[in-house]
Amino acid sequence: MNIQVSRSFSPFRESGDSQTDYEDWSRLVRRDKGLSWNDLLKKRLIVILGEAGIGKTYEFQNRVRILAAEDRAAFFLPLNQLDAPDGVRQALVEQIDQYERWLKNDEAGYFFLDAIDEARLNSPVAFYKAIRAIRQALGSHLKRVSLYISSRITDWSVPGVKDAVREHLVKPLNTALTADTLIGSPTAKAMEIKLPVAAPAIDLEVFTLDPLSVEDAKKLAQAFGATPIDAFWAQVEEGDYEFLATRPLDLQWLAARWKQAQALGTYSELLEEAVTHRLTETNPSYVASKAVLSRAQLREGAEQLAAACVFSGRAYV
Repeated sequence: MNIQVSRSFSPFRESGDSQTDYEDWSRLVRRDKGLSWNDLLKKRLIVILGEAGIGKTYEFQNRVRILAAEDRAAFFLPLNQLDAPDGVRQALVEQIDQYERWLKNDEAGYFFLDAIDEARLNSPVAFYKAIRAIRQALGSHLKRVSLYISSRITDWSVPGVKDAVREHLVKPLNTALTADTLIGSPTAKAMEIKLPVAAPAIDLEVFTLDPLSVEDAKKLAQAFGATPIDAFWAQVEEGDYEFLATRPLDLQWLAARWKQAQALGTYSELLEEAVTHRLTETNPSYVASKAVLSRAQLREGAEQLAAACVFSGRAYV
C-alpha cells in the first residue's frame, strides 16, 4: 500500500514549560501546515525529530524514491549499520550503482540518515562511529551534499549528541564549502593567493515531523479499511483520540479495530491496545541489533518506565 500524504514540518522547540505531551499534540493537530519537503530540500543540514510511529523512516525512504524518480541522487542510510567508512558502501548495496555514478560526477547528493536512536541502541558510541564513517566516506564530496538526520526527541536530548553532529557533520560541511569558495575565487586565482572568505552560515536546523493532517489521516484510515470514514472519525473526535489517529502506525491498528467492531471503545481499552501493539511491533533494525526481548520482559520494562515517569513527573527518563 502506497498512499501519498503531504507531511509537514515545524521548527523544534525545547520543552520546559508546563504543557503536557497531549496539549502539545493537540496544538500541532489543529495548527496551520508547516514547511513541506520542497522547503526542506533547499536546506543543507536538517535534523527531523518525532517519536515512534509518526512515520520518520517511511518519509525518508519515500523521499528517496521520489527524488530518484526525478533523476536526482538520493540515498537512504541506516545509521545503525555504519561503523566504518566501508559501512556506507555496504549499507548502500542496493543503490551501489547510483552511488558510484554520483561519486564520479558533480551533482548534488541527498543523504537521509535514519536514525540516531537506532544507532545508539547498538552501543553508546555507535552513533558517533556512524557519523564519523559518513564524514570520512563523503570526504571531498561534502560541498555538494545535503544531509537529513532523523531521531526520536528523547535521543536528541541526550548530552553530547548535538555536539557530535556539529563536530562531525556541520563543521566539516562548512570547511568544505569555505575551501571551495577560496579555491574558486577569480581574484584568488589571478593573484595566486587564497583570500580570506567568511565561512558559510550553515548550521543545524531542527524540525519535528508534524502529525498527519485530518484530511490525510482520513484518507489513510479509509485505505486501512475504516469505513464509513465519517462515522470512524466522529468517534475519534468524540473520544479525543486525535493524538493516536494522526500517527500512521497507531492509525493502522485503530482502523483494524474499527473494521472488526465498528467501534473504538473506551480510553483505557485503547491505551491498553496501544501499549500491546507497540510492544509487539517488529523493528528490523532492533532485530539486527539483537535487541529482541520477550513479551513479558517488554511489558515489565514498560511498566517500570511508566512508573518512573509518573513518580518523577517527567515525560521521559
